[in-house]
Amino acid sequence: MSADTGLDLVTGAFSYTGSRIAARLLDSGREVRTLTFHPDRPHPLRGLAGDAIVDGAGPETMSFDELVRAIRGAVGARSPILHLPPAVISAASRALGLLVHDVVLTPQEIGGLSAGLLISHDPPLGQIAFSDWLAEHSNSIGSPYANELQRHFVMPAAAQ
Repeated sequence: MSADTGLDLVTGAFSYTGSRIAARLLDSGREVRTLTFHPDRPHPLRGLAGDAIVDGAGPETMSFDELVRAIRGAVGARSPILHLPPAVISAASRALGLLVHDVVLTPQEIGGLSAGLLISHDPPLGQIAFSDWLAEHSNSIGSPYANELQRHFVMPAAAQ
């Protein structure tokens, strides 16, 4: 494990959970960098978090469907992949969120996925292929479930 540099990278800082995570880290004195697919949209943390536009994709590209299938294969799951309208996905995500007491997927994230924002249109700058990383980490992906609200917003009993 490497030493803590005091710098945190937050993906999805425009989303419900991501923006609150980034703000909480900043409030605690941490240095924060954010990732977004919306560099032209006003940044909710502009001036507080690092401002640099970098496309970190690559060196391989895949569609969202290919990404989901790759993860499913890496973890040995056999669950079906369903293509549903965004409204149905949003309702199912809210229901699952109530069940696990978490924010699973926001309507904004669903909109971004539907709009193809996972796809980079710039030359890839990354040097690690996702498929290689996935193969190396497949035994630890998704186990155990990590509740984002619990991890970032609920203080441990000993600290209260």
